[in-house]
Amino acid sequence: MPPQTVSFYRLLLICGILFQALTCVSQDLIVRKDNTKLFCLIVGEDSVKLDYIKNNDKSKTTLSINKSEVATYYYADKENAKKLAKKTLEKRKYTEMTLAKGDTIYLNNEGDLEFRRTLITKAEALDLMQRNPDAYKNMKKANSILQGIAFISVISAPLIIFPFRLTGISIQDKLTFSGTVLVIACSVGIPLSISYKKHLKKAVVLFNNQYR
Repeated sequence: MPPQTVSFYRLLLICGILFQALTCVSQDLIVRKDNTKLFCLIVGEDSVKLDYIKNNDKSKTTLSINKSEVATYYYADKENAKKLAKKTLEKRKYTEMTLAKGDTIYLNNEGDLEFRRTLITKAEALDLMQRNPDAYKNMKKANSILQGIAFISVISAPLIIFPFRLTGISIQDKLTFSGTVLVIACSVGIPLSISYKKHLKKAVVLFNNQYR
């Protein structure tokens, strides 16, 4: 085996070891009262429980553990802990807020949502709508569709540009490939966009009918 090849594989091995080490260091840790350790990513916290995702869980399933079972827990990323705490407070702000007659959500022409003359995110609107099962269902559906639209944009844009970075391919083939990707993205994205607006508007109407 040529020396260059040996060096290359050694480099790959070192990178792999470093990656594994960094992955372990970046893990959050939950220690149960029976002293068993759970390396994971903590994604939610309140006064009762911790929400987490197990490491190497490809399905990214969110699990929960009651704080009464936990001896202690640590965040590997302090900044992430601060963001999570802020997110928890914001969620509590809208889920525990007392609403009265006239507390409606306004959907403007740009598709933004306003509540009490303040712009709110789609996630915050979802928290507000927990009080109305039908509105919540439609808002959750709208948010899922919006994520799908964003995913299509993320994967289609590089594919459209990619052929023009290659050599040895005719401009006609490049245009054909990019055009095909664009047509597919539009044929999927446009119906999703229509469905998103439909569910968003329905969610707002259902919620507002409760507080008018």
